[in-house]
Amino acid sequence: MCFKLTSTFYELLNPKGQIIIGNFNTNTPEHLVRTIILDWNLILRDKKHLINLFSPISKVKIEKEPLNINLFVVLIK
Repeated sequence: MCFKLTSTFYELLNPKGQIIIGNFNTNTPEHLVRTIILDWNLILRDKKHLINLFSPISKVKIEKEPLNINLFVVLIK
């Protein structure tokens, strides 16, 4: 689902347009608390997984915030 939607949005981009997708990294602290107590089921992906997932669409750049909890996939047309 994620790949198909991203492919569709990528095709709609203007030249030099970009898509930025956020995803929690696999080293996310308190993941079990979110899952068990809050019933918030996240799909955690590491940098390698994100590159493999989106590289068929475009060249993939991965950015992260200082704590390395949130990863951001950047696709530029």
